[in-house]
Amino acid sequence: MSLDFSALDALAQNGRAAEDFTETVEAPQLDRLVSGIEQERRQLAEAYREHQDNIKKAGQNVSAIRKGINAGEDIYSLFLKAVDTIGRMTGDRSLYDQTRSQLLAVYGIGLRETQPLQMELAEINQRLVKLTEARATADPDSRERIDRAIREHQRRAGEITGQITA
Repeated sequence: MSLDFSALDALAQNGRAAEDFTETVEAPQLDRLVSGIEQERRQLAEAYREHQDNIKKAGQNVSAIRKGINAGEDIYSLFLKAVDTIGRMTGDRSLYDQTRSQLLAVYGIGLRETQPLQMELAEINQRLVKLTEARATADPDSRERIDRAIREHQRRAGEITGQITA
């Protein structure tokens, strides 16, 4: 296999030296080029860091899934960990949230299976704690909105509790 240098030979024969092809770069242009390169480098470093975090979390999820199977953990939690892992490894950030919402809607609200309903109830209770804490330091206008949110969360929690016990 040999390399073809005919294009370089043609340039030399036409009397054009390599120096003819160099550009003079002014200081402002050079500053823009350098800042662009630095910004791209920062973006690449951030993407690499995020990728490494995803690999680490995916490995932790695999371990948690294996332990969960051995411990008899509910299938819904294990499934969501697997979906989270797939989403991280494919770069699909919305896969977990969409799947989780669909799981709660279909298996919890639609089929009234206990475990998804308990998952939703636990989330509602966590939000209630945060809302109650926020209410203590809120101004009167915000407190009114927070009170409405608390009442709605309590209503939904009661509804879910009724579905679980039914």
